[in-house]
Amino acid sequence: ALFSNKERSFYEQKIFSYFGARYGIFTKNGRLAIYLFLKAIGVKKGDEVILSSFNCFVVPEVILFLGAKPVYIDIDRYTNLNIIKLKEKINSKTKCIILPYHDGIDNNHRNIFEAIKGKDIKIMLDGAHILHSKSDNNEYSIANNKIDGIIYSFSDSKNISLNCGGLLITNNSYMS
Repeated sequence: ALFSNKERSFYEQKIFSYFGARYGIFTKNGRLAIYLFLKAIGVKKGDEVILSSFNCFVVPEVILFLGAKPVYIDIDRYTNLNIIKLKEKINSKTKCIILPYHDGIDNNHRNIFEAIKGKDIKIMLDGAHILHSKSDNNEYSIANNKIDGIIYSFSDSKNISLNCGGLLITNNSYMS
């Protein structure tokens, strides 16, 4: 092994702390990080998960694997979720909204938070194509208590490539 369990734990905690996360797990790939998050929040057969229509096939694949239904939302010209369409699709089966950040931060996030206020809908940021910095605005970081989890991918096609691997970070104890 490259690191002992003690060393691995030390480095994991340093990375989680860097992002302001209390909990996290490194995974084989981003797909597994998505799966673990959705499983941890209780997504199951018959549930719905909202996602962008502009997305990698991996995301709906994980949703379908859990028996849930991917619900696609159109994007605007800036690749943000169309907030009007989003509000139309939210219902009692909606368990999670996956926010994609392909070319920057979704400028509709405040509207999305407002749309789900008072509802038991979790927010997962799909950070597969970005990597937040420590100085990022707390509105779209794990430090924001409106964000339930962030996944990252480190495959060979990503901004920070390790040729494989993923990361899930959260401040919620269901990942402990």
